[in-house]
Amino acid sequence: DHAMGRRLGIGDERRDQRGVRGVDEDGAHGASYGSPHARSRRDRVAWRPHRAVLALFAVLLLATPAFAQDATITGTIDGQVDGVATSWYALQFLVDGERQDTVEVEDYGFTVDVTIQAHLEPRYLLRGALVLSASFGSLAACPCTAAAVEVFYLSEGTMFANVFKTEEGSMVIETATPLDDGRWRLEGRFAFDAAFHAEAFGEPDPKRRAAIEGTFDVEGGPLEF
Repeated sequence: DHAMGRRLGIGDERRDQRGVRGVDEDGAHGASYGSPHARSRRDRVAWRPHRAVLALFAVLLLATPAFAQDATITGTIDGQVDGVATSWYALQFLVDGERQDTVEVEDYGFTVDVTIQAHLEPRYLLRGALVLSASFGSLAACPCTAAAVEVFYLSEGTMFANVFKTEEGSMVIETATPLDDGRWRLEGRFAFDAAFHAEAFGEPDPKRRAAIEGTFDVEGGPLEF
């Protein structure tokens, strides 16, 4: 059933052309810093083709076994994958005294990028992870409809193969509440018709698709390194 994915027990590390290693499906060790994050913040705004997967890379940088376990839930997503009810958790980790969120809100002045990375369990787990990424003009007067969107759904325990993704769909923030330190509470909804990719950066399979939709209530802020 492609809606919930197939557990293959993949534990090998994979490396894509950007020099970032993958991890196994239980969030075990593995990351080297690839070129996307060596870019400046302004360059990172312009580098948009797969910005949802960048969020996965960012947390993988810190994905040690201990990091994978010590998580605080900062929100939830309740939705469906091809009609199968599914819930995910947004998480926060404390690393070297600093907060690291799986929800990123970056305000560049001319646009606000929101990336919501959520997991099937309250720990860092690749299998079944969902990443929503969108750009908004502002969060000051929501409800806000995203100007650009992307979804990345990991049906198995790797981010480099057998994924569903698309840049076509809708994401709406119904309420955006500012918190301390540039953080936000975001409540909203999304709907995507995602195509299956045997290779994450390869061509889609036109015969395999997944309807991914739901609502979210999460907290997050700027990405910290």
